[in-house]
Amino acid sequence: MKINIIKLEEKIAENDYSEKEIINLLGVEGGRFSYIINDKNYFTIEQANKIVKTLNLSSEEAMSIFFPNFVA
Repeated sequence: MKINIIKLEEKIAENDYSEKEIINLLGVEGGRFSYIINDKNYFTIEQANKIVKTLNLSSEEAMSIFFPNFVA
């Protein structure tokens, strides 16, 4: 399942974080974040949880980013 890259980037910017800060938070190499965003297009559950907590995302925001095609 692909993530909503645009919404994620918007939330990173809204919270005054840079991609580099998120990379450091996740403990991944710089190129790895780009790989996640552009090629692999998913995060591990642990990585997603760190992003949700850091960006203070609501459940709805997290779902719209990490599970954009989810239908209840």
